Amino acid sequence: MLCDEWHKFVDVAVQMVENVCVPQKEAWEKELGRELKTFGLGESMGGGTLFSLCIKRPDLYDGAIFSAPMFMVSKETRPAPPVEFVLKNIVVGRRPGPALACFV
Repeated sequence: MLCDEWHKFVDVAVQMVENVCVPQKEAWEKELGRELKTFGLGESMGGGTLFSLCIKRPDLYDGAIFSAPMFMVSKETRPAPPVEFVLKNIVVGRRPGPALACFV
């Protein structure tokens, strides 16, 4: 189930790049009269997303920069189930302010 949801998320990210980033790049190239290189920057979950984008559509980027990309959390490094429950359901729900943005 989670894998299916991840693929849907990556598909939405691909659509965003195709519908927003590519046309903007083409407009800048036309205005400047030269080809521009495109690089992706992804940190944490954004790094995992960027990696998936690069695998799925290698033509979208000329290069990629990954900062601590999150691919998965192994069972060996996960906290005990009660701690995980508290972190997911109590701590995260009470954090102040909006979530930090991911650069994809």
